[in-house]
Amino acid sequence: MGNGQELSSFRWEKRLVIIVDTIQKNTYSNQIKLFTKSPEELEERDILLFYYDGKNLLDTSGKNTDLHLPEGMFQKDSELILIGKDGSIKMRSPLPIDPKEVFQTIDQMPMRRSEIKKGQP
Repeated sequence: MGNGQELSSFRWEKRLVIIVDTIQKNTYSNQIKLFTKSPEELEERDILLFYYDGKNLLDTSGKNTDLHLPEGMFQKDSELILIGKDGSIKMRSPLPIDPKEVFQTIDQMPMRRSEIKKGQP
């Protein structure tokens, strides 16, 4: 796999939101804009945001990443995938989606509830 970063390197540290759009490139920019309007919400929940265009996995600035994801992860041409801190897929949703739905899903997870109780953002 070369020098790329493995998904497991984020385990117990970050939640990943991957926006998959291999058909309509404008969905990417619209969906990314919706999420990046709430940087404090992303930071509070330890979310890293990525975009998959069918060939490359990009960060929010459009820069190619070296993150390797498991074969078969992407099931649809247009979807959002939420990967929890345990490394498992917690949510799949068609695009577009309101980021509030993703934040609410995360806030209902036992690990997130524990983080809130411990006074972590």
